Amino acid sequence: KASELKNEKNLKVLVRCDFVSHQELGEMQLVVTIANKYKTVYYQNFFLRDYYKPSIQWQKMEFQFVLPPFETPDDELKAYLWNPSKTDLLYNNWEVIVYK
Repeated sequence: KASELKNEKNLKVLVRCDFVSHQELGEMQLVVTIANKYKTVYYQNFFLRDYYKPSIQWQKMEFQFVLPPFETPDDELKAYLWNPSKTDLLYNNWEVIVYK
């Protein structure tokens, strides 16, 4: 929640993870959102297919997001994988780092 992050401005989020999949990742996305009970304040996504090539080897990936200011102390920051195409993917070492 924004209140836990002290409602700071100019925050960035770095998401690091190791991925492995032998198939194209289709519509799979890494998503970062800020939302409160009234609306989505911020939404940014990366289609993993643009950065990942099918392999039997683990690949370390990093994605950076620049956040807008929080609107309320109840704004909640989330980082997640969205897999509407139900593609097989293994992931490990998931890290979400919030920094200035």
